[in-house]
Amino acid sequence: MTKHILITGAAGFIGRHLCHHLSETTPWRLTALVGLRYADDLPALLGRLGGRDTRIIFHDLRAPIPESVAQTIGEVDCIVNLAGESHVDRSIQEPAPFVANNFALALHLLEYARQVRPGLFIHMGTDEVFGPAPEGVAFPEWDRYLPSNPYAASKCAQDALAIAWWRTYGVPVVLARTMNNFGPGQHPEKLIPKACRALLAGQAVPLHARLIGGQWDIGSRCWLHARNTADALRFIIERVEPTFYPAADRPPAVNIAGQVELTNLEVVERIARILGVPCRYEFMEEGAARPGHDHRYALSPDLLTSLGWSPPLDFERAFADCVRSYQVASGPA
Repeated sequence: MTKHILITGAAGFIGRHLCHHLSETTPWRLTALVGLRYADDLPALLGRLGGRDTRIIFHDLRAPIPESVAQTIGEVDCIVNLAGESHVDRSIQEPAPFVANNFALALHLLEYARQVRPGLFIHMGTDEVFGPAPEGVAFPEWDRYLPSNPYAASKCAQDALAIAWWRTYGVPVVLARTMNNFGPGQHPEKLIPKACRALLAGQAVPLHARLIGGQWDIGSRCWLHARNTADALRFIIERVEPTFYPAADRPPAVNIAGQVELTNLEVVERIARILGVPCRYEFMEEGAARPGHDHRYALSPDLLTSLGWSPPLDFERAFADCVRSYQVASGPA
């Protein structure tokens, strides 16, 4: 039987990669729910669907899903919730509308799921809910929450709503958390496209770091290509069964961990080598430049690995291909 998958946030960065990946690797029928916010790219979503049976439905999840939209969607086997704003700087600059947006969309989507009763509801979260990870520490799925900025707090609130709707109403929630994604078509505010653009223009890339004893201590992130994240979500749909209260005291949670950990400077140095341009950068004090900045994140990959998943794309090749895609998009250096 062909599954019907509803993907929210489908015109966003990870949403587009998920739609393209599922359209290329599965027979599933896809419905893409699109809100067309500032980070969405509808032409990029449509450009690689290849005529597959994918419906595009427009609805802003800051409002409840009306009956007319629900009828258009029809019966759903699985909901993958990728909707939400994820730009930390924007959450710091205007926290109230940012948090309200992320809270409202999770609430309205969970209420929709309570009515239509899908077989699975995957809610995408982030490593940032756990706050900064000390060196050598990788957080497992059910570590304590300790958000540092409004974006991270809004994702904690989404997780809390999903857990409550799982327990109170039996919504078949699976929590998935991912790390720093990269790939072609990412929003220009993110580090890799921002660094590519700056280096190609001969400009310095601003890097957040801590100044300790006159030395810069550079933060790190764990990186994962968005197509690998999409493949992990496909694997979760196929292999992770929902649980229900009171047989279980919490819903399943799965980390989609980064493949390679790099300091922010190492990322910029790699980009400069691939582009064949000088590596220019300037350090900015973390606390002053970005309040609530976390120096390091890390999630444990052990659970997903033990279930049998491995990333299909090699990191080194995928990283180089990604950087070159931005070089082509920018034209001659």
